[in-house]
Amino acid sequence: MKEIVKAAVNRLYTWFMIADDLSEKEHLKRWITAAQRYDEPELDKGLVNLSKR
Repeated sequence: MKEIVKAAVNRLYTWFMIADDLSEKEHLKRWITAAQRYDEPELDKGLVNLSKR
């Protein structure tokens, strides 16, 4: 179950990082500070590659 949750978090993190909308990045920044006791999120390479098309 932990792997599924981590994959979902990484996809959301990636989505917010590649978004051009500043309000979405501000939303991400708010939750990053709340989640500091968890693993560091990673970019989902598959989602990043899709966004470059």
